Amino acid sequence: MHINSPYFGLRKEITSIVQAVAYLGYQNLKDYIFVLLTSSLLKSADRNEIAKILKQAFAMRYIAEKLLPAHADEAFMVGLLDPVLKEVEKEEIKKILQKAGVSDNIVMGLLDEDSSLYRIKEFTKKVLSFCEKVSKNEQADLKDTEGLSFSELDEICKRAEKEAKALVSAL
Repeated sequence: MHINSPYFGLRKEITSIVQAVAYLGYQNLKDYIFVLLTSSLLKSADRNEIAKILKQAFAMRYIAEKLLPAHADEAFMVGLLDPVLKEVEKEEIKKILQKAGVSDNIVMGLLDEDSSLYRIKEFTKKVLSFCEKVSKNEQADLKDTEGLSFSELDEICKRAEKEAKALVSAL
């Protein structure tokens, strides 16, 4: 995927990094690069699996925007990195991330059950499972909504799905 793909909806071709940063903004460019790096770590994953990972990451961001706004971007990173834990031992991923300068909040969100981002990660998984069951007209129950309404949770699921599909189609 490149910045001139239909995903970004440009009217004029971007020809430099400066233009890319100006168009996307630093945060979006950082997210985009992080997605590319993470997807290269998950080389064995197919497009559906990558879409599922991205959906979780976007849902984590949107839930964190409501519950822990200052850490929404870190929640997104935790969502992207969570599947890597299946392929890399916890201590190894901890060393790699710390060496790469990844924030302690992200590392703790992946590994520490007592951290706020870890709890958001687990809550997000329950929300996504709930939304999937509801979309299939299956019996679904979500005991704790963390103070979010069912309409907010539904909107989060839909937004995350839309963002994930758009990004995967551009890869």
